[in-house]
Amino acid sequence: MRHGRPDIDESTPIPAARFPDWLDAYRQAPLVREMPPASAIEAVRRADLVVCSPLRRSIDSARRLGIERPRILYGFEEMAMPHGALPLLRLSARGWATLFRLLWLAGYAVNASEHRRQGTRRAARAARQLIELAADQGTVLFVGHGIFNRFLARQLRALGWAGPKDPGRGHWAWAEYLPPAK
Repeated sequence: MRHGRPDIDESTPIPAARFPDWLDAYRQAPLVREMPPASAIEAVRRADLVVCSPLRRSIDSARRLGIERPRILYGFEEMAMPHGALPLLRLSARGWATLFRLLWLAGYAVNASEHRRQGTRRAARAARQLIELAADQGTVLFVGHGIFNRFLARQLRALGWAGPKDPGRGHWAWAEYLPPAK
C-alpha cells in the first residue's frame, strides 16, 4: 500500500537549487488530515502483520490505519531521488520530482544515494524479506512508497507471486500479491 498524502505544497514553482530543501521537507511532512479509504482500512483488517518503512509518511500512514506500533523495516525506503542544478528553470516540486525520477530511471543518479541498479537489488532483498515474513506470520501488509512499491511488485512477480504489474499510483492505493500455487 502506498502511504497517505503528505501535507506539503507540490505546486509552487521553485528553482532546481531549492529542490533538495523541498525533498527534506517532504521527508518530514505530516499527512494531510483525511481518513484513509474504507478499502485501505479493510486491507489492514485482513492482515496478520502490518509493516512500514522508517520514513515518517509510512509510519504515520500505518498509525492512521489504526496500527499504533507498526513494525519498521529498514531498507524499504523510497527509491533515491537525484537532483541537479538547472539554472533559470522553475518547476513545481511535483514537476522536478517527475523529471528527476524519469532521469533516475534512465540511469542518472547525481546526488542520489543509490543508482537504479542498486535500488533494484534493494527491492529484491525486500521482496525476499516480505516472503519470509509471510511464511512465518501470514498475510503481511507493507505500507510503503510509490516507486519502491512498483519495484517491489516487479520482484514479487519475478519470484512467482501473482498480482498486478502496477500496485497503484495514488495515495492509499494498494494491491494484493499471492504466493505461487503449490
